[in-house]
Amino acid sequence: MTKEEILQAVRVCAKKLGRNPNLRELRRLGGVNETDLYRKVGNLKKALTAAGLKAGGSGFYASTSELLLDWAAAVRKLGKIPTVETYDREGHFSAQPFFDRFESWKKVGQAFRKFAVAEKIERQWEDVLKMIATREERLTIIGKGRGRRKCPLLMDRPVYGAPLLMPEMAHEPINEAGVLFAFGVLARRLGFVVKRWQAEFQDCVAVREMAK
Repeated sequence: MTKEEILQAVRVCAKKLGRNPNLRELRRLGGVNETDLYRKVGNLKKALTAAGLKAGGSGFYASTSELLLDWAAAVRKLGKIPTVETYDREGHFSAQPFFDRFESWKKVGQAFRKFAVAEKIERQWEDVLKMIATREERLTIIGKGRGRRKCPLLMDRPVYGAPLLMPEMAHEPINEAGVLFAFGVLARRLGFVVKRWQAEFQDCVAVREMAK
């Protein structure tokens, strides 16, 4: 692909998605592989800028205020507090910066409330703040209820996921180690070759050929 074809693919992908594409989306929707991108343009940030787009979103540093405001916009759009998976679909950033700065996804709402008070924008985001308060109240009630009830799990015995009935796995994974093993089992069927496993983020680096 020529440089202009790559930039045009970036614009088309951004228009389809309603936001900047990441490398995976650019490859899937625009047919642009990383090799051509880096050889002809430099990197994704340079490609976005050259295509006339603001270089922001997944893979780029964002200020805390940008993260929180984008999260609040997703809450307003959905009409509820998003899960990590829902925000990944609706937001302009990945969930990882939220974990890096707020430790837990549950703390994002608290962080936004403090931010809104500090910036004096409570009235502007009154609907979002109300949803945050409602969710926190519900979680408090649930927490108190759990404190009165005996946990149904037998904590001195192993816990299994739902039956999976695969030759390599009898049950669905219930923790991160199980998910990693499941990916290892399915990697060949999905066309992936694992290059590296590691304890820190990212857990696995795997590749697959998209085009000759």
